[in-house]
Amino acid sequence: MRLNTGIFDSFLKDLSLSALFGVLSFIFGLFTFNIAGVQGGTSDLREIPLLISLFYISHPVFLLIPALITTLGTHPDASAITTFMMHFIPMVVVWYAYQFIRKKFPKSRTIGLYWAPVVIFYFFCGVFPILIVSNYLVGINASDAFLPLYIRVIESTRFAVVTTTLITSLYLIQLVINQKLQYHLDHLEQIVEDRTAELEATIEQ
Repeated sequence: MRLNTGIFDSFLKDLSLSALFGVLSFIFGLFTFNIAGVQGGTSDLREIPLLISLFYISHPVFLLIPALITTLGTHPDASAITTFMMHFIPMVVVWYAYQFIRKKFPKSRTIGLYWAPVVIFYFFCGVFPILIVSNYLVGINASDAFLPLYIRVIESTRFAVVTTTLITSLYLIQLVINQKLQYHLDHLEQIVEDRTAELEATIEQ
């Protein structure tokens, strides 16, 4: 019974967090910057809450929810399918990358340094190529060559890439520091409780 309750609580937690970060991503996506030379292409900061959600969501299947919610902010000239694919697929890959980093490099001073190139990978090897290829499939920018279009996308999204990398890396460092601090506080509280119980037992004797 306790096991079922724990699973249900974990399910509700992931469900609520994924919905929350999806809504935040939609809100961040309202502040857009047009990508020159890409029909319906925009740059925004919606990836910040999407990437931060990876620090909290315990199973990648729940990434479907924020990826779907963020499509509500798709540019009128763009494709919702493209918006979904360019976020969901890289998010799943980066979720596994974060799980590896969290276990391999748990120290707060280094985890942000390892996370930064993961964010760069998320954009350059995930979001941007999938954006272009998905647009090809739905008939957007179909006549443009891949490499020149890829370069234009990079040039137009430099601000978003740098901002997202810095904010999520600093957030992750702060998150790990807070988790370690909470661990030490809980450990100290347990020691105090144990010592108090021993003292009360001694007094009774």
